[in-house]
Amino acid sequence: MSGKNIKIILFMLLFTAPFSLLANDLTAVEITSKPVKQKIYLDGVVEAVQQATLFSQTSGRVIKLNYDVDDFVKKGSVIAVLRDTEQKARFKQASAGLDAAKAQAKEAELEHKRVSGLYEQQLVAASLKDKTDAGLKSAQAQLNAAHARFDEAKEQLAHTVIRAPFSGTLTKRHIEVGETLQMGQAIVSGVAQQDALRFNVQVPQRLINKVRQLSTVEVLLADGSSVSSDQLTIFPVADSKTHSFQLRALVFSNLYQLYPGMFVKVGLITGEKEQIAIPADSVIHRSELSAVYIMDKTGKVSLRQVRLGRIHGDQQIVLAGLQVGEKLLTQPNLAAVAIKAQSQGE
Repeated sequence: MSGKNIKIILFMLLFTAPFSLLANDLTAVEITSKPVKQKIYLDGVVEAVQQATLFSQTSGRVIKLNYDVDDFVKKGSVIAVLRDTEQKARFKQASAGLDAAKAQAKEAELEHKRVSGLYEQQLVAASLKDKTDAGLKSAQAQLNAAHARFDEAKEQLAHTVIRAPFSGTLTKRHIEVGETLQMGQAIVSGVAQQDALRFNVQVPQRLINKVRQLSTVEVLLADGSSVSSDQLTIFPVADSKTHSFQLRALVFSNLYQLYPGMFVKVGLITGEKEQIAIPADSVIHRSELSAVYIMDKTGKVSLRQVRLGRIHGDQQIVLAGLQVGEKLLTQPNLAAVAIKAQSQGE
């Protein structure tokens, strides 16, 4: 006998078997309720923990740009170079002025030492001693001013080379080669290397007292998975326009294909509620219909439409359609066979 014929015979036997025998093979469990954590899901925005826009701290024409948008830049790498002719001239001038001030200060110091020795021997008048004291202070002040001019010129020269303050990715370029920059003009924007991300959520004021008691929040990802964060920061004041509080949740590794600016759903626990939970594999889905098989006290099987909530592990929350104490059939396929045999028996 062929395998196809055997399947046909078994199929006929199955559907012609007495319903009482099929019912005895069904597994039914009593529907119960359990405390389920209640969550509210709010829209959050992914942010980089460290991001910055570099501004020009000196003026000059852009002669070199080494990076563009989406380029990864290591800390200290040269992003852009400005024409530095003017800055070099000021630096040389300040350097020469510093050398001159050092020489004058040295001369004033020697003169002061010589006159002080003669004054101790009462060989010069006090007025000459006072004059050399004032000359030494003046020379030292000029030396300090020369040092300041030198440091300023050195700093301005260094600002003609724009370096990355941290390792990260450029997100925007504000300049082009050949453009003349003024002090305070934006150069590039970027975010730090994505070793950590944070999620920014606006929490309504009606929930803020419950949220302040939370130790963790749940972040739902695009693939349906979730990640928890216990690094929470809640701002102590509400926004004057929206009357909501800002919550930040930190995640220390970007293994979830998230990028700054993306939307995510952030789950906040608001309490607990008794709800019916059934095995998730006992639910059947047909288009927009969700249903389960129920057995009454007489052993009769029926199909019951239900309204579902969220899944917790292998448990499906049922919001409506079932009552505590009813019998749930946990094998939908066998229950479908049983209900057909039941209808044929009638």
